[in-house]
Amino acid sequence: MNKLKEYVDSLFRKYRQTSKIRDLKEEVYTNLEAKRMDLIAAGFSPDEAFDQVRNSITEVDSLIEGNIKIDRFSFCRERMQWMLISLLSVWVITIPLRVFYSVFALSYLLAFVILIAGVYYIYFLKQRGKQCQKQTVYVNILYYRKVKRVVWVLWSMYFLFSFVMTTCVYFGSNLWFSRPVHIDGPYALGNMLVNYFLPLLTIVIPFIFGLNERLALKYEVE
Repeated sequence: MNKLKEYVDSLFRKYRQTSKIRDLKEEVYTNLEAKRMDLIAAGFSPDEAFDQVRNSITEVDSLIEGNIKIDRFSFCRERMQWMLISLLSVWVITIPLRVFYSVFALSYLLAFVILIAGVYYIYFLKQRGKQCQKQTVYVNILYYRKVKRVVWVLWSMYFLFSFVMTTCVYFGSNLWFSRPVHIDGPYALGNMLVNYFLPLLTIVIPFIFGLNERLALKYEVE
């Protein structure tokens, strides 16, 4: 394998070798090889021609379909802000529901997670934020959209499964044996409704994944 081929391969190494990537890599290699031959014909030595060609293209991120350049600091900062807001919202909802055993442990676990996330957010602003405040990175908007769709599908399946399982636990025997439904008082009713409601709180997960696309477009830079 010649040096130019190796160099082009190194530029595309971090990308999954799909048919589109392979076609683009071949196109880049063909163009660079033609440019190298032109330089040699113009009097450059093979090594000088290779150096000229190599210096003419140092990255291919801007050539990849769906890639956009974003302000890394602003993107990460707002994403963490929304994550904290989402977790805080869920935690606040669980506070009045602590009277139910199924929510008690969850509420305190969320408080612990929020504390850790808040500490990391402060650390990010004071330490890591200084390092990447002026950094720009490429992200793939098509990948974010694909991930968002997959997460929504998985969440919908989870919610449907949870609903069916909760219904089976509370009403399965009644339906199977055709017996009337009997609920032992307000607390039992509330506990049942809470078990139906809790899986709905996980909607923050697809919401957080959906932020990536919106924030990437918001903080796109030239």
